[in-house]
Amino acid sequence: MTIIDQLRKQAANKQHQLATHKQREQHLADQYQSELLPCMQRVFQFLQELVNHLNFLEHVTKVNNYSSDYPQLGTLIQKDYKINTDGISGLVNLDKLMQINVSYRCVGTGTFRLIREGKLAVDREMAFLYDHKLRFEWKSLAMRENIARTEFMIERYVPVMLRFEVDYENSALKMQIRNHSNFNHYDQLYDSAQINDAFLDKVARYILRQDEALIRLPISEACLQHLRQQLKLTAETDNPELLTPTEPSPQHPAKKLLGKLLPPKN
Repeated sequence: MTIIDQLRKQAANKQHQLATHKQREQHLADQYQSELLPCMQRVFQFLQELVNHLNFLEHVTKVNNYSSDYPQLGTLIQKDYKINTDGISGLVNLDKLMQINVSYRCVGTGTFRLIREGKLAVDREMAFLYDHKLRFEWKSLAMRENIARTEFMIERYVPVMLRFEVDYENSALKMQIRNHSNFNHYDQLYDSAQINDAFLDKVARYILRQDEALIRLPISEACLQHLRQQLKLTAETDNPELLTPTEPSPQHPAKKLLGKLLPPKN
């Protein structure tokens, strides 16, 4: 193959790659305009109305036992709902909507104190507080047995964020939740078809702490079928007599496997 033949082949390959990339970009743009944008606009309208009603009604929600990490938080009050579409404070062009943020805060009165000993424990505490955007002050204490000691003064204040944003490359919507309960970080992708009235009602109930079902991920039928096949194979391998249909006892390996693979019943 001559040099010019090699260059022709490379040029043809590049043209094919460019054409494929252009087709994919056009497909993603079409998906955004036809499916994701209308879905995001629907979510925004719902959440904006929810926030407006909650603020007009001065709605507050009591939050008991927010976190086992900091039982000193006591009972908190959830309030001050805000919405924006740019991550800061404003609203962007709703015809180019990419992100929706709902924020609120759980607050109590005063501060509480924690003492951590040793550099590792202090660094871990500091990182946790910064990561979850808690308000605090700290000061070094006198060393004890050559071990560094630090006192943290932590406000009873937990900022909460719920975000919907477009995952452009996957033609999906991502929901993120930060600090709603027990300082959780939760991310989940949804197809636009999943964002319906029932789902949005679950979001509202979750925000108001009336229902935690929003973050209990369902098991698909395909996954359940796979689990059933694993269960059957395990049962037949361990106990050939189970080829006839019988109900495994609670101590049977098949029951134990099912207990590990399936989520607990509520």
